[in-house]
Amino acid sequence: MSSLLHTQVYVILLAVSIFSHVKTYAQDYLADNIFSVKTAIFEEAFDNNSNNWITDNPWVKGVLQNGSYILSCKNYQGSTGLSYRSIPIDYTKNFEFEALIKVVKGTGGLVFGQNDQFDHFRFELGKKNNIFILRDTPSQNKAVEILESAESKSIVNIEAYNKLTVRKINNRYQFYINESLIADLEGIFPEGEQLGFNVGLKSVIEVDYLSVSYLNKENEPTLAENNSVGEVSDSKKPVIEWISPSRANTSIESFSARVKTKVTSETGIKDLYYYVNGVASRGEPEIKQIEGESGAFLIEKVVDFSPGENSIYILATNIDGSTKSELRYFTIPSATLPGLTWQKPMNEAVAVNVDNFNIEVEIESHTNLKSVKVLVNGVQQPEQNILNSPRSGKIDFTWKSPVILKEGENDIYVIATNIAGSKTSDKRKVIYDPDLKEKRLAIVIGNSEYNTKASLKNPVNDANLMEATLRELGFDVIKRTNSGKNEMEQAIMEFNAKLPEY
Repeated sequence: MSSLLHTQVYVILLAVSIFSHVKTYAQDYLADNIFSVKTAIFEEAFDNNSNNWITDNPWVKGVLQNGSYILSCKNYQGSTGLSYRSIPIDYTKNFEFEALIKVVKGTGGLVFGQNDQFDHFRFELGKKNNIFILRDTPSQNKAVEILESAESKSIVNIEAYNKLTVRKINNRYQFYINESLIADLEGIFPEGEQLGFNVGLKSVIEVDYLSVSYLNKENEPTLAENNSVGEVSDSKKPVIEWISPSRANTSIESFSARVKTKVTSETGIKDLYYYVNGVASRGEPEIKQIEGESGAFLIEKVVDFSPGENSIYILATNIDGSTKSELRYFTIPSATLPGLTWQKPMNEAVAVNVDNFNIEVEIESHTNLKSVKVLVNGVQQPEQNILNSPRSGKIDFTWKSPVILKEGENDIYVIATNIAGSKTSDKRKVIYDPDLKEKRLAIVIGNSEYNTKASLKNPVNDANLMEATLRELGFDVIKRTNSGKNEMEQAIMEFNAKLPEY
């Protein structure tokens, strides 16, 4: 009994010790005055919309009201929503993002480092007090990656605002909820300058303010003071030159490649990180000093890649600061999924009065297609094999297929498969209504007069007769007679513009 009691006391004391250590750790980080001097570069109180936050698009609806920004998800195509704006920031400096966010319903949080392809990192408040640090790369067709997760009922205010803070100190990112440290991570380096908010499916969030600041030490010159000596400071940072690959975009057939750079630093190299698709690459590079060149180093490393397009950059650090290299892109064509673009119907929803409807999809693939299949209301239609002669480079296919519709709404997807796998198109909704009056459009051109003395008797008369007949059959008619080249081209352009409505 004595031994058991002793064990229980020990466990309790250990638990208290761990809890105290975590609390102290968090407080020490945020209360640490080493980087306590802030220089604000962007502040948003949401008193108006002078910064052009998104108020309405297919994905989200935003309302600025009483000094807050209320953002709700429209659940378009089963996607979460984003609202963002570009805030130029030097990612080699130390900085801080801070926002006050209340999750009214569902999930949501802070988005940073987003590029034009919507790849980003986000600091998200989830259901049941869950906290997530995520990396989302929709351009790579990958699942959202969880970098860190936690659950804390004592830290998160369920029905109130929560202060979300992201601090970048040297090469580490620190994440806080209400001034408590949640995670301290390496291997994060944003590629884009877009900053904002995400709102989950069936979710609503409310944002009170957003601020972005550079961080300085107490005895360190502020940003304004640094401007006068910035050129001298930057000149002492490492200089990175790509040797291989020399081009911005490279196509490879393997899942790894040896990359080479030249790094010049008079004070040596303190840290060297390779980032592939925004995540630090494992393994140490080979570093050799270049003979006859003071402070010059040849850096080589074998880097592993994922299917499709991969971005890579290097972050080199010496005692004077850090430098980020130019981006390089490696594409593995044989591992790139097909791309699908609807041609018919082009609109997301159309209504027809026939039960047999022809669909058409443009398919882009770097390798030969294995198959294309159609799902109508969740039921797979007979699969169609695509036979191709071997080719290199990008291949474009125009694929057509009839589908049988049931009365009412029909959801249609197309699935294309190549050597890399399968890709599903966006949904098209085709509504079959047998009582629907069909809209019809025709173009008629009749020219009797040409640049000769002779003229023809029948073309204009035929055009007039054809117009009358077509109108009796319910067509709207665009008609031109004795038209020159420009007039005929304009008529054809008008016909093409109106055609999707018919």
